[in-house]
Amino acid sequence: MKKQFQPDDDKFVRKMARQADLQKLELKRKQKLIQHTQAKNEKKRAAAEKKMQNAAKKAERLAAVELIFDKEEIKKLKGAKLKDHLLAYQNAGAPIPKDITIRTAVGQIRDALQMAIDSFNAGEWKPEASSETESSDEETDPIEELDCEEEESDWEEVEE
Repeated sequence: MKKQFQPDDDKFVRKMARQADLQKLELKRKQKLIQHTQAKNEKKRAAAEKKMQNAAKKAERLAAVELIFDKEEIKKLKGAKLKDHLLAYQNAGAPIPKDITIRTAVGQIRDALQMAIDSFNAGEWKPEASSETESSDEETDPIEELDCEEEESDWEEVEE
């Protein structure tokens, strides 16, 4: 390559490099990269905040659910109310199989709730106060946790 490269070619390459520097293409590229990274981080932060808000709403909704111990009323439940009751029963410690989740078919959820009502009526279990819903309100932002850890750090202090 050097054999075919003439001194005029070196001048031309340097001239083009200077023009590129004058247009500040590298600086613009870096600025765009920084803006993109900041936008991506902001989007992640907003998603995390929305997730926490939804978790708080769900916890409030579950806290407001009063357990129904009437099988006929359970048969009438549909959609979100049925799923909320399933979660409320699970939080209360009802003997519901672990494979029954909110994504389980509605008929199976109703059957599981009715079996839980039967075991309640038989005296096999009693509703417990749920600490799970209380702990979800106390969740902290991971960034705040890191800030706390940084403040308590004393690794820079050197005793001689």
